[in-house]
Amino acid sequence: MNISIDNNVVCGITGLNFKFQKYLKNNPNCSIDDVTLEKLYPDNNLTANNKKTISNLLLVLKLSLKKEIRIVILPTVLNEIFDGRVNLRDNKPNRFFLDNCIEHVIFTERQKMLIDELTKELLKPKFYNGKKQVAFDGNHNKNHDHDARIFAESVFRGTHLMTFDNDFKNKGLIYEVIKEFEQKYPEEAVGISNYKIMTPKKDKPKEYSK
Repeated sequence: MNISIDNNVVCGITGLNFKFQKYLKNNPNCSIDDVTLEKLYPDNNLTANNKKTISNLLLVLKLSLKKEIRIVILPTVLNEIFDGRVNLRDNKPNRFFLDNCIEHVIFTERQKMLIDELTKELLKPKFYNGKKQVAFDGNHNKNHDHDARIFAESVFRGTHLMTFDNDFKNKGLIYEVIKEFEQKYPEEAVGISNYKIMTPKKDKPKEYSK
């Protein structure tokens, strides 16, 4: 199973990987499965919400390190990481990429054109549930155009997308736009409606290991 991750998840999981690898180095006889949230955070100073979120990220990280899933970095996410938009402080992404054999995606020119078109459709006002609204309406950072493109890239790569971002909250309309696009290009966009948005703050950990 392949999973794409948004840049906000990159921030969380790179920091968690940094802490995870440090723990393994200090405890060489400890296996990946032996590392628990309590061992990584012995002071137990996490809130209930943070504990649930990090527990889910920890499961994803373990599955990745054991090569049971593969984490995918999309072109737009990669650009945001290295153009300074995403602040990773000392948790350098290259270490995370190396430890987890992260896949970097390259699209064909035709795929890029389709992704451009789908991104525009995700940003167009549409009538949905009796009112005019936009699938990606924009958050306080006004990055909804990037978020729309990230999801377009994700479905064309054939992956679910993991994100913390509230720009992805209008899932019903997002999925409707994706389905319409698939019907418009039944050969080139076949299967893109099978891929969904995954939210570590809400989804149960078992959702990542299906």
